[in-house]
Amino acid sequence: FLTIPNAVESIGEGAFVGCSGFTGFLSLSENLTTISDKAFAACSGLTGDLTIPKTIKSIGEWAFAFCGNFTGSLTIPDSVRTIGESAFYGCSGFTGSLNIPNLLR
Repeated sequence: FLTIPNAVESIGEGAFVGCSGFTGFLSLSENLTTISDKAFAACSGLTGDLTIPKTIKSIGEWAFAFCGNFTGSLTIPDSVRTIGESAFYGCSGFTGSLNIPNLLR
């Protein structure tokens, strides 16, 4: 699986776009504040639940687009204020619950 260490506070635009070789779960840093545009787009090998850390304030456009193999729940904490256009486009594999923050802009 792919682990983003706690020293990381931001994931830049397109940082992992198209990295289909990563397989398994995605574990995000508990210190992240931003997931930029297309950060994980087309990472089709990522699976399982996706839990966005409670420190995240924004999720960029197309950030997780075409990550269709996530197979569990999607949890977005109340700290998230903005979710960019098509951030989860093509993520058709989620089968569990969907938790969305109350204060999205």
